[in-house]
Amino acid sequence: MMAIPGAVLEILGKSGPEGGFDQTYPLLTVDQAGFPHVALLSRYQVRPGARPDELLVAVWGAGTRANLLARRRATLITVDGTAAHYLKFSVLRATEHLARLGLVLGLTDHVRDTAGVELSPLSFRSSAGLAAREGWDRDAAVLAFLEQDG
Repeated sequence: MMAIPGAVLEILGKSGPEGGFDQTYPLLTVDQAGFPHVALLSRYQVRPGARPDELLVAVWGAGTRANLLARRRATLITVDGTAAHYLKFSVLRATEHLARLGLVLGLTDHVRDTAGVELSPLSFRSSAGLAAREGWDRDAAVLAFLEQDG
């Protein structure tokens, strides 16, 4: 079993100030034509699981859902300081809940990539309006459901 690195757990646990910037996490899947498909996830949609190699994820985009269910693989990218982390996952469990696909992903590989220069992660400005539009309360409920169901 490969544990999710502590540096990545720290990145996932960070949040920006209210109304400030939060990192967005690209989740890459493979579409039916074999091309990469990207979904941008917020910290409200990603949480460490019960086991050290597990990640809980809530997604609602039709393409991302279809790709995860069909091919059962994904790569998550996080950035901090001078390093990018590429985490490859397999789908361990998928559950439909509150019009979301809740997933328990198991880590299969991790690559830490650095050129020794400061990196700026993809980010977005968080707001109450964005939280409401994106349904982050439902994402949180899906992740809580996965934690209880595990």
